[in-house]
Amino acid sequence: MRIMQLVPEFDGGGAERVALSLLGALATTGTPVLGVGFYAPRRPVPPSLEHALQFCKFLGKHPGPDLRMYIRLREVVRTFQPDVIHCHLHVMKYIWPVLLNRRTVGCVYTAHSIASHDAQGLTWLGNLLAFRVARVAVVGVAKAVAESINQSYHITNCRVIANGVDVAESTLSPGQWRERHGISPGALMFLCVGSLGPPKCPGRVLQAFAEMHPTELNAELVFVGDGPLRPTLARMAVELGVARQVHLLGFQPDAADALRASNVLVHCSDLEGDPMAIKEAMCTGLPVIAASVGGVPEVISHGITGYLYPAGDHQQLTALMRHLATNEGDRHRTGAAARTHALSGFTLNHMAAEYMRLYQELAS
Repeated sequence: MRIMQLVPEFDGGGAERVALSLLGALATTGTPVLGVGFYAPRRPVPPSLEHALQFCKFLGKHPGPDLRMYIRLREVVRTFQPDVIHCHLHVMKYIWPVLLNRRTVGCVYTAHSIASHDAQGLTWLGNLLAFRVARVAVVGVAKAVAESINQSYHITNCRVIANGVDVAESTLSPGQWRERHGISPGALMFLCVGSLGPPKCPGRVLQAFAEMHPTELNAELVFVGDGPLRPTLARMAVELGVARQVHLLGFQPDAADALRASNVLVHCSDLEGDPMAIKEAMCTGLPVIAASVGGVPEVISHGITGYLYPAGDHQQLTALMRHLATNEGDRHRTGAAARTHALSGFTLNHMAAEYMRLYQELAS
């Protein structure tokens, strides 16, 4: 069976990492695989996934609508002869016309976020045509995502396959990583991983951190990620008087070292499907504080494997951050429970096995 993964680009984001992880996992079993991206990667992928890039090709898409993609995708499909095409993110408007002439090719689309926010306009129409006309199978990465697919497209048979993670080995010890990035060796380190854009709400984390009086707790806050709000966060840190305790590290290809050097992961997004950062933190044994949105409550049991708070409630977020800052026992207890829970069902091997069963159904 020949499997093709199709994404806009392999740039290290959550959905792209799922596609790369599947490429690598399937290739190790001897399955012929091909990754196809509209664009070449514009930033490094995690080192643990670099080997999967050898199975990828890039189509050189122009920004905006590009009719050449129909021709190039048709040629890729004709040459590689996939049994199943696995699509991620905003690619359906280009692949579904190709599928009409390749009725023997199975196709699956994984929705990585809440449908009403993920696709509008031509993207929504392209998805609808793919699901209805080209008979593409749909997967949601969480029950909440599958329910949103039903609401947006009236598809009731959307199955759920949760994202799986394969946490890489550390390349630096926690002390070495902290020294490299200027983090105090004895500080209580709160970590926030993700794009510094509006949906992720990094400013809310910063405000909550400032209100918990980090100096008296010897706490520091580290942002791993980049985006349009980075300059705003730098100004906020100065205005709130916590500039010395806040570190904006920008994009880091591999967050594994940062996770192992941290004490608590804080996830503050208002819009999520099944965030990889939370699962990676849990696999590492890191306690997590997260907004109760999307599929997050399906991953974290409040007070047992992590802590949830209502989205937008920065006062509750502050209280939870302060609680974990002052309760080492709860940090260790929830971190250990999170690791046990994550390793039982959120691994790459588990996800790959679920998708392989689906691929076999579609191919037959």
